[in-house]
Amino acid sequence: MKLLVCSHTGVFRGGAERSLLLLSNSLSDKKIDFVINIPDKSKELIAELEYHNLKYVTIYKDSDKRPINTVSYVVLLKKFLRRVIYIFKLYRFIRKNNIDIVYLNTLRTTSEYIAAKLARKKTVMHLRGFDSKSNMRFKILHHVDKFIVLNNSARKIIL
Repeated sequence: MKLLVCSHTGVFRGGAERSLLLLSNSLSDKKIDFVINIPDKSKELIAELEYHNLKYVTIYKDSDKRPINTVSYVVLLKKFLRRVIYIFKLYRFIRKNNIDIVYLNTLRTTSEYIAAKLARKKTVMHLRGFDSKSNMRFKILHHVDKFIVLNNSARKIIL
């Protein structure tokens, strides 16, 4: 079985990355090919993954981190096009490498969810207590195949 893990916080010391490393350590002795997608240039996370001999792929999303409400229409259009290109690059990677399951390590993985569904792959989302219904990405939760929750607060979000 091949598992693609998608995480988006971009900082190694964040909870998503720590849980990513815990997951990889717990799966290391199983018959699972574990690949991590890094959409940003997170040098600290990449160094940690290399230290633990974990496989990763970098498919860059967008280096422009400005919020969409602060940019011009031209920049907004460029950001949208980069996002669409990212989704199709990830889709191609999923199909080419016969990925079975896409594990979404944060709620910020909407593009990865779209790529997985285009490729007709199962999705598992790790939902944390700080994610909330006010988040615009919440709408995809109704279509995710499985959830991992850490506490009752997170569980109530999906009920």
